[in-house]
Amino acid sequence: MPLTPGASGSDPAEAVRASRRSGCPPTERWILWALVAVFVGLGLVYALVTPVMHAPDENDHLMYVFYLHQFPTLPTISPPGGDGIGQGHQPPLYYLLLLAVYELFGPPVDAPGALETTYRLLRVTSLLLLGVPFVLLTGLLCRQLTPGDGAVQLLTLAAASLLPMFLHLAASLANGVMASALCAALLVAAVSAMRAPSLPLYRHYVHGILLGLALVAKLTAAPVVAVCGAVLLWAAWRSRRRPAAVLAVTGTALLVCGPWFLRCWMVYGDPLTVSAFMDSFRRLPPDLPRGLQLHHALPLWQHVIGVFGFRQDRMFPDWVYWSTLVICLGAFMCGPVLARLRGLRLAPLPARTSWLLGAAVAATLLFFYLSQRSLVNLQIRYAFVVLPVLAFGFARGALAPWRGQARRIVAAALSLLMLGLAVWGAFLVGAPPGAA
Repeated sequence: MPLTPGASGSDPAEAVRASRRSGCPPTERWILWALVAVFVGLGLVYALVTPVMHAPDENDHLMYVFYLHQFPTLPTISPPGGDGIGQGHQPPLYYLLLLAVYELFGPPVDAPGALETTYRLLRVTSLLLLGVPFVLLTGLLCRQLTPGDGAVQLLTLAAASLLPMFLHLAASLANGVMASALCAALLVAAVSAMRAPSLPLYRHYVHGILLGLALVAKLTAAPVVAVCGAVLLWAAWRSRRRPAAVLAVTGTALLVCGPWFLRCWMVYGDPLTVSAFMDSFRRLPPDLPRGLQLHHALPLWQHVIGVFGFRQDRMFPDWVYWSTLVICLGAFMCGPVLARLRGLRLAPLPARTSWLLGAAVAATLLFFYLSQRSLVNLQIRYAFVVLPVLAFGFARGALAPWRGQARRIVAAALSLLMLGLAVWGAFLVGAPPGAA
């Protein structure tokens, strides 16, 4: 039973080592940088045409930056009738990055059009400094998993970077894109750590920094931090310098994120700020037309592809959602079955790598499920922290039954479908409410 492209019959780890020795092939480089260019071009369109305050919670995110600009302390979440801001419970890393850019390049407060200019500036900052690294790290993760398989890498990058919902959020003020980028870095680090017989001590310090930064980016990164953190601790445990390596991972992570959780415990009596966050929603008038609460009224399958605007009032026509899901889910679910009927089999991933990716997705989906039961709503963006893994699984399954030129054609066709949706979404975000 022959293997599908992207693997020989040899040890997959040896294939990875051979790929690293030969460097990144020109085709893989072309795919990666072409997708980065498309992502940046479309992201700039989304950032510039989306009306201000029309991305989820965008006004609250900007108020966080303005608060840091005015006061030398971190904000708190708004208690009913008191001071604070709507996103005051969020970790500060994302906002400190935006604050640095605002201090350097932001317009004076009293300048004509200052507010809109600030929105556009910080949206572009988020796109370039966080969205682009996410795409690059997704490409690196895919190359680690399937070295030399350009078709899988093309479709993985297209599915992750051109998904309209992700592109919309990456080009707006939303700390989720930082969580996605840092989780992609953690996945790359964890896959690399599992395949290396031993790591130098400085790598364990880097791992600790990544774990800590992810936790002070957004709490939705916690499932990936837990899974990748266990793998990175295991890598430190089997190091020749075990005590130093374990201390480097745990100690560095605690130094980075510990002050934030200690502060939350002192201010709210809850290191995760969940109780304060829930209390702010319980005290709202029940008839207040909050955009987040409208998530309950919209099917989850629409959010997978994209709904735009703070009140979710810019959507594709229903037939677009249905046809896209039928094509993509059909390709993903039927691909392995057709491959088996044709006598093909997927190039195997190392067992530990498969467990890592599966555990990261399972932990994230569990968090996703629990959050919609105990918090305020069901939001597909919680799953974007494992978007590279989901996109890779989709690409791997969809291309399983195809070989040679047919494989490249299918990858290109599905990638063009994602590109078409992304371009159409760019028209929707600037359209009048309710336009399709």
